[in-house]
Amino acid sequence: MNEGAVPGSPNYIIKYGEGCFNSKRQARRTVSVYEKYKDRVNFVVVNLDQKRSPAQQQLVKQYFQGYIPHVVVLDKSGKAVYNSSAEVDESPLSSLLDNALE
Repeated sequence: MNEGAVPGSPNYIIKYGEGCFNSKRQARRTVSVYEKYKDRVNFVVVNLDQKRSPAQQQLVKQYFQGYIPHVVVLDKSGKAVYNSSAEVDESPLSSLLDNALE
């Protein structure tokens, strides 16, 4: 995992809050997806309840819509192919990441 997006690589970015029940469920899904894609996709975890690095601050500024959990998937070119605040199941996330790897 890195503090920010990695150019030329698909990126999975999750923004969450520690006290949010929905964020905790999405975090568990993120762990499952991470186990499947950790060698091929860059994962960035942004805890909105803690101090953020400059790279994480940039991701929040660029993509955050004000609601958590919030997931962004960037393809290899850096284009957001998914950018939504809400829970998302593992199957659609896997499909998005498979497409981002092509």
